[in-house]
Amino acid sequence: GQGKLEWKPGNYYNGAFQNNQISGKGFMVWNNSKEKYTGEWQNGIQNGRGVQVWYEKKCDQNLLQSRYIGEWVNGKRKGYGIFYYSNGAYYEGMWNNNCKEGFGCFTFKDGSKFIGIFADDQMLNSNNPVTPEMIDIYFKKERDKSSNYRSSNSPRKSPTKLGFAGTTSGQKKSIKPTFGK
Repeated sequence: GQGKLEWKPGNYYNGAFQNNQISGKGFMVWNNSKEKYTGEWQNGIQNGRGVQVWYEKKCDQNLLQSRYIGEWVNGKRKGYGIFYYSNGAYYEGMWNNNCKEGFGCFTFKDGSKFIGIFADDQMLNSNNPVTPEMIDIYFKKERDKSSNYRSSNSPRKSPTKLGFAGTTSGQKKSIKPTFGK
């Protein structure tokens, strides 16, 4: 069924329950840590497709936020997803255990990009170029899979086995930015 569950100080969940557990589609707000999540749940944990937003602070009357749209497994970012940083940068690609892992594209706030392989949330340097066609083909497949709300347990070809290598565009080379959440 559907319902609402509230905790102090103002945290709450509104959505589906199954066997007295948060399961199905729902909306959770954590006011104490300035977060909210809308998406799929299983046994009280984020599982499936969802959107998590982290509110940071007000700046010139605008509320700064970071946002992740993608797949979750056992409460962690895993599979395909896009993370938008509050500074205007964003990452689109594969995740594992809340870290960028596998093939992805990091776009810096100035528009320059790193396209290639990530491991443990870090860009791996490579001199082998990735063609725009390779990127379009890869991300179209992942977007199609993701938009079908497929099960997080279904098999998937690992992007690290596709033979892509990293490259940078623009003026940034060999950069290791500090990543947020």
